[in-house]
Amino acid sequence: MRVSFTGTRQGMSDWQKVQFAKFLADRGEEISVFAHGACVGADVEAHGMVCDALGSRAYLAVFPSTAKTRVHVQGADFTADPKPPLERDEDIVRCGCDLLVATPLQMEGRGMHGGGTWRTIQYARKRHVPVLILWRK
Repeated sequence: MRVSFTGTRQGMSDWQKVQFAKFLADRGEEISVFAHGACVGADVEAHGMVCDALGSRAYLAVFPSTAKTRVHVQGADFTADPKPPLERDEDIVRCGCDLLVATPLQMEGRGMHGGGTWRTIQYARKRHVPVLILWRK
């Protein structure tokens, strides 16, 4: 299974981290590719959790943006050329993911013209990619 990830720059809440860890424990054996946007906050947290839980079993693909919030992560198998954030958000979905996991900051999205996490969720839905939202508590 190819999993893409999107999350808030503020980082995951403790609850979201627990839920993501459970997801990795339950479905980790199925994950062959894990892709994210290399942004501060939730992307970096998820990257570390995937590295710890799956080691080298998953191919790690990174789609960085040109924004100042970009982080250079260690251990990526593939790093795309940086693109503007909204273009990069679409690449995270277009990379062929079977599931998008999202850890948004707020319960309601701001739609296609809002924040990157919700824009990525909306783009995945538009392309009929299943989305697993791990709500913040």
